[in-house]
Formats: sequence, C-alpha cells, structure tokens
Amino acid sequence: DTADTVAVAIAIDSTDLIHIAYWDSGVGLRYNTFDTSTDLFGTPTTAHADTGTPTLSYTAITIDSADKPHICFEAGANNVEYVNKVSGSWTSTPVVVHSSGSSHKFDFTVNDDDITQLVVEGFFIVDIVWVFIANLNNATSFTLYNITQTNVDAEAPSMVVDKKGDSYISYIISGDVTTRKHLKDSVWSSWESIITPATGTFEDTSMVLDVYDNPIIFTNDSTNVTFAYKSLDGGATYSAIDTSHNSASFGDEHIRVRWSFLNFYFPSQFDYSMSNDVAFDIMYNKIYQTGANHLMTVGRNAS
Repeated sequence: DTADTVAVAIAIDSTDLIHIAYWDSGVGLRYNTFDTSTDLFGTPTTAHADTGTPTLSYTAITIDSADKPHICFEAGANNVEYVNKVSGSWTSTPVVVHSSGSSHKFDFTVNDDDITQLVVEGFFIVDIVWVFIANLNNATSFTLYNITQTNVDAEAPSMVVDKKGDSYISYIISGDVTTRKHLKDSVWSSWESIITPATGTFEDTSMVLDVYDNPIIFTNDSTNVTFAYKSLDGGATYSAIDTSHNSASFGDEHIRVRWSFLNFYFPSQFDYSMSNDVAFDIMYNKIYQTGANHLMTVGRNAS
C-alpha cells in the first residue's frame, strides 16, 4: 500500500499467514495479509473508515484460535476502538474500548478462553495504566480495570498470557521497569503485587514467554542499550539475563520481541526488532535460549 500509512502492527496465524494492520491518514484503519508460502501480499482493504487524524496513531493486532484477526486502534477522535473479522467481515461499527480524547499506547492479546485482553497506557492522561477485558470472543464491550495511577511514564506497555491462563503486564513507572501478574481464577480487579525488575531510565517494554512458560521483559534505556529480565518463579522475581546486544549508536528504539516458535518453529529462539527514530532504520536481531536456567546468547544487529 503506497498511501500515507503509519502505526503498522503484524501477527501471524497457525497457517503462517501474516496479518497486517495500519493507519492510513484520511482513510482510516487498513488491513492486508502476506502469504509466506508464496511471498505475496494480498489486496489492502479498509477495516474501518475514519477520516480523522489521531494525535498518536497506534494499532495492535492479535489472532484467535480460529485464525481470525482482532484489531485495536487509536481512532481519529483519539478513542481506543476495536474491530474483528470473526464473522468473515469486519465489525460494522467499532466497539469503543475507551473514550478519553487523549492519546494512548497499548498491547493486545487473546487468552486461553479466546477472549481479547488489552493493556493501555494513557499517554496524555498521565499516571494511568488500564487493562480492558472483552465480554466475548466477538466482543461487544470491554470492562475497564485500573491497574495503577502513580507516576506512569508515556512508554509502550506489554501483555502476555501463559499456558495456565495467567496474565502478565509490563510498563514503566518513573523510569523503572514494572510488572504485575493476574491469576486466571482471580477476579479481574485482583492483581498480584507490583514487581520492579529494574530501576533506571527505561523506555518501551515488550514481553514474551519462553518454552518453559517463563516471562521475559525486554526494554531499552535512555542510552538505547537493550536489556532483558527473566523470571523463573512465575513472575515473583526477575533477573537480568542478557545485556550484550548494545546498540547505543542508534537513537530512540522501540523494541518488539516475539518467540520464534510461534513464527518459525525454533523453540529456543526469540526474534526482536527495534525502530530508530533518528536514522529511520529498522533493526533486527535474534537471541538463543540454551535452557531454563541459562543465559541467552545474541547474534549481531542487522539493519
């Protein structure tokens, strides 16, 4: 698509089809696919028409167990809105997840019950992290749960769900890497205690679960060094596991990490990307895990 596109998000389904969501200024939320078996893109379509211009364009996409795409996006009115393609066509009227007239950053996933979950950081509404839980797979509403209102930074949060159905979220408070856990059988208003894996001046976070279901938080600091913190006890404590992949020559990175088992069936490998707002580069690297209690080794950054 050669239009004025921003805020690209991708997810891959069980058939290795890549689903792509992005915002097209003056058009709205756009969607396309990429077939990895033929290396061909599909035809771009409009998932939701919106001629407005959000203050902060942002999208997130996730795939359910039936390989149906679900998308959250920052709409032209700066609302967080949601559409899906569960029925075979896009939701005709988006569900307004949150209406605040302010910009947001968020992450989006599907839990073991095929219910979509969204963690949102209020960008211009400072000091707020919310979690929104859908009422159905084909969601018609979301319930808001306030996670914290203390010194939350305007950095991207992240969310993952493990095989037991427990949820983990990560975000930044006063520069510190922060995380909380929700137990599957607990009410959504009840969360485990706040954990601070690292203090400093950190930016965006991105969470993954390894083959042993251990949560790992990736982040970068104000000098653009990438860090990773891993828990071996279900999120109760975290330890630094690898800081060798220093890309300090690049500015303002926005890191995103995915477990390669979901993409390329390498159970010991993680793939991560970083965008650089200074030189407008996209960097890629891969990290190998050698065991549940072993450090990771890292390849070389590639542009």
